[in-house]
Amino acid sequence: MAYVYKHIRKDTNEVFYIGIGKTKRRATDKNNRNNRWTKLVNKVGFDVEIIKDGLSWEDACKLEIKLIKEYGRADMKEGCLVNMTNGGDGFIGEHSEETKNKLREIYDSPEYRKKLSELKKGKSTGRFGKLNPQYGIPMTDEQKQKISASKKGKPLSDEHKKSLSESLKKRFGKVNKN
Repeated sequence: MAYVYKHIRKDTNEVFYIGIGKTKRRATDKNNRNNRWTKLVNKVGFDVEIIKDGLSWEDACKLEIKLIKEYGRADMKEGCLVNMTNGGDGFIGEHSEETKNKLREIYDSPEYRKKLSELKKGKSTGRFGKLNPQYGIPMTDEQKQKISASKKGKPLSDEHKKSLSESLKKRFGKVNKN
């Protein structure tokens, strides 16, 4: 079963997004949203209203398309919604094997790997590919001691050790036990 929901701006009580989901969590989830949605929510916040529940996925897609058309997309200068598509293209479940194979072809290709390598040369990136503002600035002995002290006395769980070991094996082929 699926449902259709709308997001409402807290400052003006205007609808700014129409979406579909299979779990109640999707309507309130802030992850996997477009940049315009994220910027707006960070600025004004949002409320959720379930428009219709208990729909088949196909019916939910049709209703989403209809509502997005009625409210209109801001990026198309047709209305107030920050939706980036006309709807009906929500994702449920896992990727098909065909899609997984296509993604593997892209990410495993020498061209893609070379492009990534070129992007990262000469600068250090942290999580999510953002530049590390500390790149090239050496740490003081005091900073190193603080980091060392914070790590001491915190033993890793066996599960965490195993996970790290597997990760290193994948990356380097073998793990130095020392």
